[in-house]
Amino acid sequence: MSTERKIRLLRVALVPGTYRGGMTRTMILTTNHLREMGFEVDSLYEEDIPSYVSKRMRRFTGSTEAADAAARHIAQHGPYDLIEVHEPLAVGFGLRLRKPRHQHKLIAFSYGIEDRGRRIMLDYGASHGIKTRLKSRLLAMLQAKISYTGLPWCDHIVTSNSEDAQYLVGRGTFRPDQVTVHHSGVDDHVLASGQSVSGPRGDVLFMGLWIERKGTLDMVPAIVQFLRAHPHRRFTAAGCMIPEEEVIRAFPADLLPRITVRSKIESDEELARIYSSHGTLILPSFHEGQPLVLIEAAAFAMAIVTTATCGMLDFIDHERNGTLIPVGSTSAILEALNRYEASPELAWKHGQAAREKAATHTWRLSAENLARSYRRLLD
Repeated sequence: MSTERKIRLLRVALVPGTYRGGMTRTMILTTNHLREMGFEVDSLYEEDIPSYVSKRMRRFTGSTEAADAAARHIAQHGPYDLIEVHEPLAVGFGLRLRKPRHQHKLIAFSYGIEDRGRRIMLDYGASHGIKTRLKSRLLAMLQAKISYTGLPWCDHIVTSNSEDAQYLVGRGTFRPDQVTVHHSGVDDHVLASGQSVSGPRGDVLFMGLWIERKGTLDMVPAIVQFLRAHPHRRFTAAGCMIPEEEVIRAFPADLLPRITVRSKIESDEELARIYSSHGTLILPSFHEGQPLVLIEAAAFAMAIVTTATCGMLDFIDHERNGTLIPVGSTSAILEALNRYEASPELAWKHGQAAREKAATHTWRLSAENLARSYRRLLD
Protein backbone atom coordinates (compact mmCIF):
# COMPACT_ATOMS: atom_id res chain seq x y z
CA MET A 1 0.00 0.00 0.00
CA SER A 2 1.35 3.43 -0.91
CA THR A 3 2.13 5.71 1.98
CA GLU A 4 1.97 8.87 -0.19
CA ARG A 5 -1.69 9.51 0.66
CA LYS A 6 -2.66 10.27 4.23
CA ILE A 7 -3.14 7.19 6.39
CA ARG A 8 -6.42 7.41 8.29
CA LEU A 9 -6.09 6.42 11.96
CA LEU A 10 -8.86 6.31 14.56
CA ARG A 11 -7.71 6.14 18.20
CA VAL A 12 -10.17 5.09 20.93
CA ALA A 13 -9.79 5.01 24.73
CA LEU A 14 -12.15 5.31 27.69
CA VAL A 15 -10.26 8.16 29.34
CA PRO A 16 -11.25 11.85 29.51
CA GLY A 17 -9.71 13.88 26.71
CA THR A 18 -8.97 16.68 29.18
CA TYR A 19 -7.28 14.50 31.82
CA ARG A 20 -3.57 15.03 32.48
CA GLY A 21 -2.89 11.32 33.03
CA GLY A 22 -0.31 9.35 31.10
CA MET A 23 -2.72 7.61 28.70
CA THR A 24 -4.44 10.81 27.56
CA ARG A 25 -1.16 12.68 27.21
CA THR A 26 0.37 9.82 25.24
CA MET A 27 -2.53 9.87 22.79
CA ILE A 28 -2.58 13.65 22.40
CA LEU A 29 1.17 14.20 22.14
CA THR A 30 1.91 11.34 19.73
CA THR A 31 -1.12 12.37 17.65
CA ASN A 32 0.40 15.81 17.07
CA HIS A 33 3.54 14.28 15.60
CA LEU A 34 1.72 11.55 13.65
CA ARG A 35 -0.22 14.27 11.84
CA GLU A 36 3.04 15.94 10.88
CA MET A 37 4.17 12.57 9.47
CA GLY A 38 1.25 12.22 7.07
CA PHE A 39 -1.39 10.54 9.23
CA GLU A 40 -4.96 11.79 9.39
CA VAL A 41 -5.82 11.11 13.03
CA ASP A 42 -9.17 11.25 14.83
CA SER A 43 -9.69 10.32 18.49
CA LEU A 44 -12.64 9.19 20.57
CA TYR A 45 -12.38 9.77 24.32
CA GLU A 46 -14.68 8.98 27.22
CA GLU A 47 -16.83 12.05 26.61
CA ASP A 48 -17.44 10.90 23.00
CA ILE A 49 -18.73 7.46 24.07
CA PRO A 50 -22.24 7.48 25.57
CA SER A 51 -22.99 5.14 28.47
CA TYR A 52 -26.10 4.31 30.48
CA VAL A 53 -24.50 2.27 33.25
CA SER A 54 -22.51 3.08 36.39
CA LYS A 55 -18.78 3.72 36.20
CA ARG A 56 -18.12 0.39 37.92
CA MET A 57 -20.24 -1.56 35.42
CA ARG A 58 -18.59 0.26 32.54
CA ARG A 59 -15.52 -1.89 33.11
CA PHE A 60 -17.56 -4.66 31.46
CA THR A 61 -19.74 -2.73 29.00
CA GLY A 62 -17.16 -0.15 27.88
CA SER A 63 -15.74 -2.21 25.03
CA THR A 64 -19.11 -2.61 23.27
CA GLU A 65 -20.08 1.00 23.98
CA ALA A 66 -16.78 2.20 22.49
CA ALA A 67 -17.19 -0.06 19.45
CA ASP A 68 -20.73 1.22 18.86
CA ALA A 69 -19.52 4.82 19.11
CA ALA A 70 -16.71 4.05 16.66
CA ALA A 71 -19.16 2.41 14.24
CA ARG A 72 -21.33 5.55 14.28
CA HIS A 73 -18.26 7.72 13.79
CA ILE A 74 -17.13 5.61 10.81
CA ALA A 75 -20.59 5.77 9.26
CA GLN A 76 -20.44 9.56 9.46
CA HIS A 77 -16.78 10.17 8.56
CA GLY A 78 -15.88 7.23 6.34
CA PRO A 79 -13.61 4.19 6.80
CA TYR A 80 -10.17 4.19 8.41
CA ASP A 81 -7.02 2.30 7.48
CA LEU A 82 -6.16 1.70 11.14
CA ILE A 83 -8.22 1.56 14.31
CA GLU A 84 -6.16 1.72 17.50
CA VAL A 85 -7.97 0.86 20.71
CA HIS A 86 -6.97 0.65 24.36
CA GLU A 87 -6.36 -3.01 25.13
CA PRO A 88 -9.49 -3.61 27.32
CA LEU A 89 -11.72 -2.37 24.45
CA ALA A 90 -10.41 -4.82 21.84
CA VAL A 91 -13.05 -7.50 22.45
CA GLY A 92 -15.90 -5.12 21.61
CA PHE A 93 -14.22 -4.03 18.39
CA GLY A 94 -13.52 -7.63 17.40
CA LEU A 95 -17.20 -8.44 17.79
CA ARG A 96 -18.76 -5.22 16.49
CA LEU A 97 -16.46 -4.17 13.64
CA ARG A 98 -15.79 -7.61 12.26
CA LYS A 99 -14.11 -8.18 8.89
CA PRO A 100 -14.52 -8.51 5.94
CA ARG A 101 -17.18 -5.79 6.12
CA HIS A 102 -14.72 -3.43 7.79
CA GLN A 103 -11.37 -3.54 6.02
CA HIS A 104 -9.26 -1.77 8.63
CA LYS A 105 -6.33 -3.10 10.61
CA LEU A 106 -7.14 -3.36 14.32
CA ILE A 107 -4.40 -2.41 16.77
CA ALA A 108 -4.50 -2.87 20.55
CA PHE A 109 -2.55 -0.30 22.57
CA SER A 110 -1.62 -1.56 26.03
CA TYR A 111 -0.46 0.48 29.00
CA GLY A 112 0.23 -2.72 30.96
CA ILE A 113 -1.22 -6.09 29.92
CA GLU A 114 -4.34 -6.59 32.05
CA ASP A 115 -3.98 -10.37 32.40
CA ARG A 116 -0.32 -10.16 33.36
CA GLY A 117 -1.11 -7.37 35.83
CA ARG A 118 -3.75 -9.50 37.54
CA ARG A 119 -1.27 -12.35 38.04
CA ILE A 120 1.36 -9.96 39.42
CA MET A 121 -1.18 -8.42 41.78
CA LEU A 122 -2.12 -11.86 43.16
CA ASP A 123 1.55 -12.68 43.79
CA TYR A 124 2.10 -9.31 45.46
CA GLY A 125 -0.97 -9.73 47.66
CA ALA A 126 0.12 -13.20 48.74
CA SER A 127 3.63 -11.98 49.63
CA HIS A 128 2.20 -9.13 51.73
CA GLY A 129 -0.55 -11.10 53.42
CA ILE A 130 -3.24 -8.99 51.76
CA LYS A 131 -6.62 -10.70 51.94
CA THR A 132 -8.82 -9.92 48.96
CA ARG A 133 -12.49 -10.74 48.93
CA LEU A 134 -13.54 -13.58 46.65
CA LYS A 135 -15.90 -11.24 44.79
CA SER A 136 -13.07 -8.81 44.06
CA ARG A 137 -10.80 -11.60 42.84
CA LEU A 138 -13.49 -12.98 40.55
CA LEU A 139 -14.31 -9.54 39.13
CA ALA A 140 -10.62 -8.83 38.48
CA MET A 141 -10.23 -12.21 36.78
CA LEU A 142 -13.32 -11.62 34.64
CA GLN A 143 -12.14 -8.17 33.62
CA ALA A 144 -8.65 -9.44 32.70
CA LYS A 145 -10.04 -12.40 30.76
CA ILE A 146 -12.44 -10.20 28.79
CA SER A 147 -9.53 -7.91 27.94
CA TYR A 148 -7.28 -10.80 26.89
CA THR A 149 -10.04 -12.43 24.83
CA GLY A 150 -10.06 -9.49 22.45
CA LEU A 151 -6.36 -9.63 21.60
CA PRO A 152 -6.47 -12.49 19.03
CA TRP A 153 -8.83 -10.33 16.92
CA CYS A 154 -6.13 -7.67 16.63
CA ASP A 155 -3.65 -7.49 13.78
CA HIS A 156 -1.02 -5.83 15.95
CA ILE A 157 -0.39 -4.74 19.53
CA VAL A 158 1.62 -1.87 21.00
CA THR A 159 2.99 -2.64 24.45
CA SER A 160 4.54 -0.14 26.84
CA ASN A 161 7.44 -2.32 27.93
CA SER A 162 9.55 -5.28 26.82
CA GLU A 163 8.28 -7.63 29.54
CA ASP A 164 4.71 -7.33 28.26
CA ALA A 165 5.90 -8.02 24.71
CA GLN A 166 7.75 -11.13 25.86
CA TYR A 167 4.67 -12.26 27.81
CA LEU A 168 2.45 -12.09 24.71
CA VAL A 169 4.96 -13.73 22.39
CA GLY A 170 5.77 -16.42 24.96
CA ARG A 171 2.09 -17.34 25.27
CA GLY A 172 1.71 -17.48 21.49
CA THR A 173 -0.84 -14.65 21.40
CA PHE A 174 1.24 -12.66 18.89
CA ARG A 175 4.27 -13.26 16.70
CA PRO A 176 7.29 -11.00 17.39
CA ASP A 177 6.61 -9.03 14.18
CA GLN A 178 3.08 -8.26 15.44
CA VAL A 179 4.35 -6.45 18.54
CA THR A 180 5.71 -2.91 18.86
CA VAL A 181 7.31 -1.79 22.12
CA HIS A 182 6.35 1.84 22.70
CA HIS A 183 8.12 4.18 25.11
CA SER A 184 6.76 7.24 26.88
CA GLY A 185 8.22 10.60 25.99
CA VAL A 186 8.81 14.21 26.93
CA ASP A 187 8.22 17.42 25.04
CA ASP A 188 11.07 19.69 23.98
CA HIS A 189 9.88 22.34 26.43
CA VAL A 190 10.08 19.81 29.29
CA LEU A 191 13.66 18.99 28.34
CA ALA A 192 14.44 22.70 28.13
CA SER A 193 12.89 23.31 31.57
CA GLY A 194 14.97 20.48 33.00
CA GLN A 195 18.16 22.03 31.67
CA SER A 196 17.72 24.93 34.09
CA VAL A 197 18.17 22.58 37.05
CA SER A 198 21.73 22.36 38.34
CA GLY A 199 23.24 20.75 41.40
CA PRO A 200 21.91 18.15 43.84
CA ARG A 201 18.56 18.56 45.65
CA GLY A 202 17.55 16.35 48.53
CA ASP A 203 13.77 16.25 49.05
CA VAL A 204 11.83 13.17 47.93
CA LEU A 205 8.93 13.07 45.47
CA PHE A 206 6.28 10.48 44.67
CA MET A 207 4.24 11.32 41.56
CA GLY A 208 1.23 9.23 40.58
CA LEU A 209 -2.06 7.70 41.67
CA TRP A 210 -2.10 6.82 45.37
CA ILE A 211 -2.96 3.13 44.93
CA GLU A 212 -1.43 -0.17 46.04
CA ARG A 213 -0.24 -0.97 42.50
CA LYS A 214 2.12 2.00 42.77
CA GLY A 215 3.81 0.42 45.81
CA THR A 216 2.41 2.80 48.42
CA LEU A 217 2.30 0.03 51.05
CA ASP A 218 6.06 -0.43 50.71
CA MET A 219 6.88 3.24 50.31
CA VAL A 220 5.12 4.78 53.33
CA PRO A 221 7.12 2.98 56.06
CA ALA A 222 10.35 3.71 54.17
CA ILE A 223 9.49 7.42 53.94
CA VAL A 224 8.61 7.53 57.65
CA GLN A 225 11.98 6.06 58.59
CA PHE A 226 13.81 8.32 56.13
CA LEU A 227 12.21 11.52 57.41
CA ARG A 228 12.89 10.60 61.03
CA ALA A 229 16.54 9.91 60.23
CA HIS A 230 16.90 13.19 58.28
CA PRO A 231 14.91 15.96 60.02
CA HIS A 232 15.78 18.55 57.35
CA ARG A 233 14.18 16.58 54.50
CA ARG A 234 10.64 16.80 53.10
CA PHE A 235 8.37 14.44 51.15
CA THR A 236 5.80 15.35 48.50
CA ALA A 237 3.06 13.15 47.02
CA ALA A 238 1.68 14.73 43.83
CA GLY A 239 -0.92 13.76 41.26
CA CYS A 240 -2.56 11.36 43.74
CA MET A 241 -6.11 11.99 42.43
CA ILE A 242 -7.66 11.38 45.85
CA PRO A 243 -8.44 13.85 48.68
CA GLU A 244 -5.37 15.12 50.54
CA GLU A 245 -6.60 13.78 53.88
CA GLU A 246 -6.62 10.21 52.57
CA VAL A 247 -2.90 10.42 51.81
CA ILE A 248 -2.06 12.26 55.04
CA ARG A 249 -3.82 9.54 57.03
CA ALA A 250 -1.04 7.09 56.10
CA PHE A 251 1.62 9.08 58.02
CA PRO A 252 2.17 9.72 61.74
CA ALA A 253 1.15 13.14 63.04
CA ASP A 254 4.66 14.27 64.02
CA LEU A 255 5.81 14.13 60.37
CA LEU A 256 2.88 15.97 58.79
CA PRO A 257 4.59 19.40 58.81
CA ARG A 258 7.18 17.95 56.41
CA ILE A 259 4.72 16.23 54.07
CA THR A 260 3.04 17.97 51.15
CA VAL A 261 0.20 16.50 49.09
CA ARG A 262 -0.87 17.80 45.67
CA SER A 263 -3.92 15.81 44.60
CA LYS A 264 -4.00 17.33 41.11
CA ILE A 265 -1.42 18.99 38.89
CA GLU A 266 -3.11 21.88 37.12
CA SER A 267 -0.47 23.00 34.62
CA ASP A 268 2.87 22.21 33.00
CA GLU A 269 4.37 25.10 34.95
CA GLU A 270 3.28 23.57 38.26
CA LEU A 271 4.62 20.19 37.15
CA ALA A 272 8.01 21.74 36.33
CA ARG A 273 8.17 23.50 39.71
CA ILE A 274 7.53 20.25 41.54
CA TYR A 275 10.19 18.30 39.64
CA SER A 276 12.82 21.04 39.89
CA SER A 277 12.37 21.45 43.66
CA HIS A 278 12.96 17.76 44.48
CA GLY A 279 16.05 15.64 44.12
CA THR A 280 14.83 12.04 44.25
CA LEU A 281 11.84 10.35 42.65
CA ILE A 282 10.54 7.22 44.35
CA LEU A 283 8.41 4.95 42.14
CA PRO A 284 8.03 1.47 43.73
CA SER A 285 5.22 0.13 41.48
CA PHE A 286 4.80 -3.61 41.05
CA HIS A 287 3.00 -3.27 37.69
CA GLU A 288 3.11 -0.50 35.08
CA GLY A 289 3.30 0.14 31.38
CA GLN A 290 6.07 2.72 31.24
CA PRO A 291 5.15 5.56 33.59
CA LEU A 292 5.40 8.99 32.03
CA VAL A 293 6.60 10.49 35.33
CA LEU A 294 9.74 8.36 35.07
CA ILE A 295 10.83 10.11 31.85
CA GLU A 296 9.76 13.56 33.06
CA ALA A 297 11.65 13.22 36.34
CA ALA A 298 14.71 12.10 34.39
CA ALA A 299 14.46 15.23 32.22
CA PHE A 300 14.87 17.25 35.44
CA ALA A 301 17.98 15.27 36.42
CA MET A 302 16.30 13.64 39.40
CA ALA A 303 17.88 10.60 41.03
CA ILE A 304 15.37 7.80 40.48
CA VAL A 305 14.59 4.89 42.80
CA THR A 306 12.24 2.42 41.16
CA THR A 307 11.41 -1.26 40.90
CA ALA A 308 13.18 -3.63 38.50
CA THR A 309 10.13 -4.48 36.42
CA CYS A 310 7.99 -3.35 33.48
CA GLY A 311 8.84 -0.06 31.75
CA MET A 312 11.10 1.03 34.58
CA LEU A 313 13.46 -1.80 33.69
CA ASP A 314 13.53 -0.57 30.07
CA PHE A 315 14.61 2.94 31.05
CA ILE A 316 16.78 2.66 34.16
CA ASP A 317 20.28 1.21 33.88
CA HIS A 318 21.04 0.22 37.46
CA GLU A 319 23.88 2.22 39.02
CA ARG A 320 24.24 4.39 35.92
CA ASN A 321 21.12 6.56 35.67
CA GLY A 322 19.21 5.42 38.76
CA THR A 323 18.69 2.63 41.26
CA LEU A 324 16.60 -0.48 40.64
CA ILE A 325 15.17 -2.24 43.68
CA PRO A 326 13.21 -5.48 44.19
CA VAL A 327 9.43 -5.28 44.09
CA GLY A 328 7.82 -5.10 47.54
CA SER A 329 10.94 -4.22 49.56
CA THR A 330 10.62 -1.39 52.09
CA SER A 331 14.20 -1.93 53.23
CA ALA A 332 15.52 -1.56 49.67
CA ILE A 333 13.63 1.73 49.25
CA LEU A 334 15.08 3.08 52.49
CA GLU A 335 18.60 1.92 51.65
CA ALA A 336 18.49 3.63 48.24
CA LEU A 337 17.16 6.90 49.69
CA ASN A 338 19.79 6.90 52.42
CA ARG A 339 22.51 6.22 49.88
CA TYR A 340 21.56 9.25 47.78
CA GLU A 341 21.25 11.34 50.95
CA ALA A 342 24.76 10.33 52.02
CA SER A 343 26.22 11.03 48.57
CA PRO A 344 24.66 14.04 46.80
CA GLU A 345 27.38 13.68 44.16
CA LEU A 346 26.14 10.18 43.27
CA ALA A 347 22.53 11.41 43.14
CA TRP A 348 23.54 14.22 40.78
CA LYS A 349 25.64 11.88 38.63
CA HIS A 350 22.73 9.47 38.22
CA GLY A 351 20.36 12.37 37.59
CA GLN A 352 22.50 13.79 34.80
CA ALA A 353 22.74 10.36 33.16
CA ALA A 354 18.96 10.03 33.42
CA ARG A 355 18.54 13.41 31.73
CA GLU A 356 20.78 12.28 28.87
CA LYS A 357 18.60 9.21 28.36
CA ALA A 358 15.39 11.26 28.56
CA ALA A 359 16.65 13.22 25.54
CA THR A 360 16.33 9.97 23.54
CA HIS A 361 12.71 9.53 24.68
CA THR A 362 10.95 12.47 23.06
CA TRP A 363 7.35 12.28 21.85
CA ARG A 364 8.54 12.80 18.30
CA LEU A 365 10.77 9.72 18.47
CA SER A 366 7.93 7.79 20.11
CA ALA A 367 5.56 8.79 17.30
CA GLU A 368 8.15 7.88 14.66
CA ASN A 369 8.35 4.40 16.17
CA LEU A 370 4.55 4.04 15.93
CA ALA A 371 4.49 5.43 12.38
CA ARG A 372 7.08 2.91 11.16
CA SER A 373 5.15 0.02 12.69
CA TYR A 374 1.79 1.17 11.36
CA ARG A 375 3.13 1.70 7.85
CA ARG A 376 4.71 -1.77 7.88
CA LEU A 377 1.38 -3.20 8.99
CA LEU A 378 -0.41 -1.59 6.04
CA ASP A 379 2.33 -2.58 3.57
